[in-house]
Amino acid sequence: MTWFIVAVAAGILMVLLVRTMKQYEKESAAAALEQVTQLAEVTMSLEKRIENLEAIVTAVDAGPVDSDTESDVAARDSTPRPRTRS
Repeated sequence: MTWFIVAVAAGILMVLLVRTMKQYEKESAAAALEQVTQLAEVTMSLEKRIENLEAIVTAVDAGPVDSDTESDVAARDSTPRPRTRS
């Protein structure tokens, strides 16, 4: 009779353990899904920012080229200017 009670108690504990494990798996899966959803939103936001930055770079690259380089500016500054007497 004692063996029967021990076997029933072990069976009940096994069922409770399996239920607890399944519940934990469901909660873990739900938490992981939530994190994946948040990461997907962040990724989409970053992709949008990258597209905006690429559009800005494209607009800047398409603009007129400024031909003033440092050497041109230095050469212009070093040329003597005509002096006028007052």
